[in-house]
Amino acid sequence: MTNAFTMRQVVTFEDSNLLGNTYFVVYFSWQGRCRELFLLRYAPELVLEMKAGSLRLVTSSASCEFFEELVPGDEVELRLTDRGSDEHTLRLAFAFVRIGPHDRSNVLASVGTQEVRLMRPNEGRWAPAPLPVELKQTVARFRD
Repeated sequence: MTNAFTMRQVVTFEDSNLLGNTYFVVYFSWQGRCRELFLLRYAPELVLEMKAGSLRLVTSSASCEFFEELVPGDEVELRLTDRGSDEHTLRLAFAFVRIGPHDRSNVLASVGTQEVRLMRPNEGRWAPAPLPVELKQTVARFRD
């Protein structure tokens, strides 16, 4: 398996729709949470800059493709990998793997992507900024 940053999530009734399966927008929320936890662990200085208002991470695109339904009680492991980030853009991939009980375990339920740009103030406007070297090196460790 590819080296991935992982986050576990248990599906709750709050995550589901009237039919009992996980509502599609929840997957995007989980992607965002996983990305934020990754940054808290590997780039805490960027998180501090965002809190101070001197930095923004802007999601320029996000996608999700669904293969299997997730229902309340399912445990899901999100696996974040780098899919070719460059000087200005984080390109992240997410795999949503249902883990746990027996015949329903280790099933790829969904995959998703995000492209994220770093923005800093420049002459009164927000402008794209290069990713810090340390962040590029860290993300490269999780290349798929």
